[in-house]
Amino acid sequence: MDILNNLPQTNLSSYSNDSVDHKNKLKFKLFKWFAIVAYLVVIVGSLFTF
Repeated sequence: MDILNNLPQTNLSSYSNDSVDHKNKLKFKLFKWFAIVAYLVVIVGSLFTF
């Protein structure tokens, strides 16, 4: 009975870990795009100011 009771918990924990990992990947993608856009804005801004 203990083994059967433990199975759903392990499935839930692995599922929650996957969802957290997916959220972290999305955050990283957003951060990467934000960094690229900010970099381009700085370059364009420096071109117009000089």
